[in-house]
Amino acid sequence: ALALCNRPAPKDEMEAQVSLHHWTAVALLRGRAGVADGVDEVIADPEIAALRLRVHPVADAAIPIDGCDMTVTLADGVKHDVRVRDCIGSRANPMSDRDLEAKLAALADGVLAKERVDRLVAGIWGIDDVADASVLARLAS
Repeated sequence: ALALCNRPAPKDEMEAQVSLHHWTAVALLRGRAGVADGVDEVIADPEIAALRLRVHPVADAAIPIDGCDMTVTLADGVKHDVRVRDCIGSRANPMSDRDLEAKLAALADGVLAKERVDRLVAGIWGIDDVADASVLARLAS
């Protein structure tokens, strides 16, 4: 991850997409990190930019590819350790159907109306009953 994502000061949306620093800062400050957090306005947010510079990723071959160990040190010196061995979406911890639906809805937010997203989700789950998959393409466009 460090070879590709060691970008403490991304200058645009393309760099932010692959910045461990950016997504860590966003998640810590906002409690979540999604597609909407990869835009120029968020990248330029002074609070996020300042925290990105305080994120110091370290490679550790002992941590599995789907894992992460993180220590967050607060201003008062209190440390919080987090250890994840099978991230959501990994083979050992696949996303639930509800997780997948929520992810699609988040990705489509601002692009498709909610009703259209709901129809698209229903169409995806009913793909076995569709004679022509272009139905899904029309729902997604």
